[in-house]
Amino acid sequence: MHFYPHNIPDFNNATRHLTRVQRSVYRDAIERYYDKEEPLDGGDFNRLCRVLLCSSDDEVCALRIVLDEFFVLVDGLYRHDRCDIEIAKYRSNSTAKARAGKASAEARKNKCKTPVEQVLNSAEQTNNQELINNNQEPLVNNVIPAESLSVPYQSIVELFNKTFPELPQVRLLSEARKKVLKMRWIQNAGLQSLEAWEKFFNYIRQSDFLMGRTSKPFHGLSFDWVINSNNFTKIYEGNYHGGQQ
Repeated sequence: MHFYPHNIPDFNNATRHLTRVQRSVYRDAIERYYDKEEPLDGGDFNRLCRVLLCSSDDEVCALRIVLDEFFVLVDGLYRHDRCDIEIAKYRSNSTAKARAGKASAEARKNKCKTPVEQVLNSAEQTNNQELINNNQEPLVNNVIPAESLSVPYQSIVELFNKTFPELPQVRLLSEARKKVLKMRWIQNAGLQSLEAWEKFFNYIRQSDFLMGRTSKPFHGLSFDWVINSNNFTKIYEGNYHGGQQ
């Protein structure tokens, strides 16, 4: 990704309290994020310092401040909401342009074909499209349509409270919770609707272990526990259904 939208007033308002060094480090960090189209690796802070050219004590301190304020550490990766959204839009637009280019090429090719060949080619495209639709994967790394990035946080919380009335009800929709919930929404194309989340929560209720119906009852189920990356993946893959844990 060689270009990203930079809104000068937004950037200035968000970073006006920072020092010049901190602003510079922050800009380098998000440009690295956009250039690689991926989160910053949080597994080795020293290596991240080298990547972002932070060598002096002042620069290293600035990086820690920037990461703490503007990024969230998820599964060993420093993620940035705005960067994730812009990258998703970029990939979606790139995919649309690629499809349009392919369609244009096919149209030019069809001009040279006989009517019979055109019919056969059209049927082949239809069959291939059906195969693609039938084999779509619901999980990570799908191209995310820009319109799917609007997360109905409050509605998902209300669904959880309604599905699990016996659990402590979620009252505060904090920014930390929103960030984690957005990650689950972005990374799982199969859960980008309220209907899918309702089915997901009902699926959890079917687990004897998660609902504390085993000989050694589990009492850790909560909203934050469910949307935690590791727990979420295990639930989604059925690790808590069908046997003793």
